[in-house]
Amino acid sequence: MEEKVLDMVRSRGLSDRVVFSSFNHESVNKIKNLAPEIPCGYICWGKLDGEALVESMKKTGVEFIHPGLESIDAKFMDVVKKNGLLISVWTVNDIDEMNRMIKFGVYGVFTDDPKLHNDTFTVACCTERFRGRLPL
Repeated sequence: MEEKVLDMVRSRGLSDRVVFSSFNHESVNKIKNLAPEIPCGYICWGKLDGEALVESMKKTGVEFIHPGLESIDAKFMDVVKKNGLLISVWTVNDIDEMNRMIKFGVYGVFTDDPKLHNDTFTVACCTERFRGRLPL
């Protein structure tokens, strides 16, 4: 399956516009091996061991982690940010949680509320603090 998806992305010239992500980390690892130039991410949920994730991601070259909102705390953020990983959190539909994620310095958020995103996160990401962090 991974080869077919990768072929479709490449044949349409979209390699520089995607991040391959999945709950299936083995599938992500396979894509990363086939296309090391394309960013990839692990989707995670629940209580996460930041140190173990960092070690796994260093071995595989995966750049992104996409944890569920309930997984985020200051300790986790310190570990993953200290190691240069990019964090996009799901699903953030509350303004207070959106602001908390901005303060944590996450790369991105997944939301069901585009207006909340545009009014809150997009504005924050256009500040000097976030310039130059976008790898894509």
